[in-house]
Amino acid sequence: MAFTSREFYREIKTGLETVMKENGFRTARGMPLGWTRSVDGGSSTVMFQCEKWGWDPSWGSRFTVEFGFESGPGSSTASRGHGERLGYLLEGFEELDELRIRNNKVIESLPGTNKGLLAITTAPGFAPFVSTGYMVDAERAVIGRDLWLNYFSKEDARAWAEYFKVKMLFFLDLFETGKRSEIGLARVRYNELMSEVQRSAELNEKKRLLREFLSRETSTPFRSEVEKWLAFVDGESH
Repeated sequence: MAFTSREFYREIKTGLETVMKENGFRTARGMPLGWTRSVDGGSSTVMFQCEKWGWDPSWGSRFTVEFGFESGPGSSTASRGHGERLGYLLEGFEELDELRIRNNKVIESLPGTNKGLLAITTAPGFAPFVSTGYMVDAERAVIGRDLWLNYFSKEDARAWAEYFKVKMLFFLDLFETGKRSEIGLARVRYNELMSEVQRSAELNEKKRLLREFLSRETSTPFRSEVEKWLAFVDGESH
């Protein structure tokens, strides 16, 4: 029997409603499932969102969690608001890998996995990719990503609700205070660099900015990305 997104939202709401209300949240309007509360300068919101493709009898469905801030009337904040998905919020924190491990267990239990229906497609010039189903993620999760979590049944939804009931206040604290891990701070520096590079019209200025970043940045993943950009810019100048 299909387990609809409406049923999924109901289980998540049942599991989290008490802890959210106890911490000043009320149900948010205009979204499938979310809560909002007033904070300094505006409002903080968390939203659960199921994948638009619906539930599959072999593979179930997936969901993500997104956090948002909207500045209130008369706020001195320059931006009207901002948002961040869970997979980027947790960059560099142990909880990101914790979610990978939990999600792998769900994927391993899916009917499609047990029936061997997973399909991986290869094409010349492209890395192999999953064309049917979901594959467990064997690599430790450190770098942020657009994280979607799997579910198949009411039991899966209740297990996720129990997990988020315990962790949600920590996630909200990260978002509302802007706390970042060391790798998360490196991403902030990388994003700031790329904004400067995009604003610059001169190739030599772009190269200067990229090289300066490499001279001081110690984070290997983002150094690697900047080295690729520098090679591209160098190629454009020849």
